[in-house]
Amino acid sequence: TANLDWKNEYVNKYGTTSFTNMIYSGDIYYISYYPTTYNITNNYCEIANYDELKYAMKYHTANNFKLKLTSNIVAPTIVVGPDSPSEILFKQWEAAEPFYGEFDGANYRIEKLNIKADKDVYEDEYPYVGFISKNYGTIKNLTIRDTAFNIVPPNVSLDDIEPNFDEYINIGGIAAINYGTIENCTVGDPNDNYNVSIFSRYITKAGGICGINNNLITGCGVTNLETVVFGCFGLIAGENNGVINDCGVGGSNPSVFFGEMGGIAGTNSDKITNCRVNGVIISCYDGYPDIYDNLYPYDETNPNTLMHYVRAGGITGDNKNGVVEYCQLIDVDVMCNAGVVNGIIGTQFMPEMGIICGRSNVDISTNNIKIYCSVSATNLNTNQSQYLGNRDVGRLI
Repeated sequence: TANLDWKNEYVNKYGTTSFTNMIYSGDIYYISYYPTTYNITNNYCEIANYDELKYAMKYHTANNFKLKLTSNIVAPTIVVGPDSPSEILFKQWEAAEPFYGEFDGANYRIEKLNIKADKDVYEDEYPYVGFISKNYGTIKNLTIRDTAFNIVPPNVSLDDIEPNFDEYINIGGIAAINYGTIENCTVGDPNDNYNVSIFSRYITKAGGICGINNNLITGCGVTNLETVVFGCFGLIAGENNGVINDCGVGGSNPSVFFGEMGGIAGTNSDKITNCRVNGVIISCYDGYPDIYDNLYPYDETNPNTLMHYVRAGGITGDNKNGVVEYCQLIDVDVMCNAGVVNGIIGTQFMPEMGIICGRSNVDISTNNIKIYCSVSATNLNTNQSQYLGNRDVGRLI
């Protein structure tokens, strides 16, 4: 197959008539046209379709640009193979360049921004995966739904669950890393047919809104998000070094094999305030004792065993001098499936799990509401269970 992108510079140089007699030896399964002109006045740009979106997010990301959607946008579909016309793939989205302007979704949706990266992260920009790679500006009033982020090493099937420890990667539905403001944005949809999924074989900092938040996320929501990752995950942000305010999540069952996981943020080093978690099951496992037996038991001082841990909570997995206040949890279950460590190997595995957070070095047990919440694990002995229970903080250090 061959992919053909008609870039603006090429069209301007050669003209559209130059394409009349072009011959390709392989099949062309999609053609994209970057518009040469569209509605742009005084650095204000209206975006009405997918091609305009790609163009704007490539060439109009400076801080003096204001972009605004004027309709819902769905990435075009691709029919693959003459004998299987029902097999549909979607054009892969490349995370937009670092964004410094203002993007107003105007309460419209963007759908099917799928990324299936099967290339080595050394060679591509996949360490930053999302609608936008790094946000330094403002993104607001936008919904991302019906989208899948599948990041795997070269020549590895999605069915192969063995992780790749060579590289770290950041994934976010809106932005991989946020240095600016993300407000009133939604990722996912209550309808199962329009959910969002995040699936990574690399050590990952991932979140429904952003992988790492270094400034402000406010008024955002995540629903019906599916995830299986290794590392750090939160339904809003994987790692929070800023402020997450007035955000709500629900209807999701995220999973990590090891690392930190929270209903709002995987780790919190600043502030999570006035957030809501409703109807969420947080599932965490205990690393890979059946594959990496030599890494057990877990020793916090030994870097070769650092994958053998779990810190999970309804709000955050690991609270590092952060503030968690005025949050509400309803019908939240924090669960650890540790059946595979019921033996000699892994007997030192001690998950840190609590209703609000798994581990914290400050007391965050005030001004938060918990209703019908629980913490549970299977096949753990008394020593293994000492840092989990139906209490606000699994382990206060």
